[in-house]
Amino acid sequence: MPRTIHLSDTVFAMLARAASQRKVSPSALAEKLIAEQIDTEREAWHTAMEKLLARVHERTAGMDPHQIEAEITAAAAEVKADRRGSRRPR
Repeated sequence: MPRTIHLSDTVFAMLARAASQRKVSPSALAEKLIAEQIDTEREAWHTAMEKLLARVHERTAGMDPHQIEAEITAAAAEVKADRRGSRRPR
């Protein structure tokens, strides 16, 4: 189902020129470029997440998993208590 996107005249003129050079419609070029940008951002996010997980695993390699879980549980409880303490009474 086609959707409408509003572009400034300046951006549309740039898009139309680029589309003309590639011998495609402005709509086809816009769809291709937007899809590529979204895919690039998704790949960058996955790469960053993989690096983060690798650092976490590296830092926790020598730790006891039960101790890690206990610290996570304690930290979560502390955050919940802080949130409850900062709520306004109704």
